[in-house]
Amino acid sequence: MSEILDYYDSYDERNRVLERHRLELLRSQEIITRYLPGHSIRIIDIGGAAGAYSFWLAGLGHHGCRHSRARNKLPLALRQMR
Repeated sequence: MSEILDYYDSYDERNRVLERHRLELLRSQEIITRYLPGHSIRIIDIGGAAGAYSFWLAGLGHHGCRHSRARNKLPLALRQMR
């Protein structure tokens, strides 16, 4: 398990999703939006890393939390919340 965590700790997930692989983010948002109801719901973002999807969903008015085993992603997510 530590090899997996080390792998995910070794790169900048936020930069990967928001900049380098922007099409992945936009396409995923398009697909997720199809299944969201017209009202606010609670969502758990499993494997949320730096929170790219969690913050987007919160911006749409949804409530929830992100869960990630990646050790170095939580401080980044907390900084983004402020």
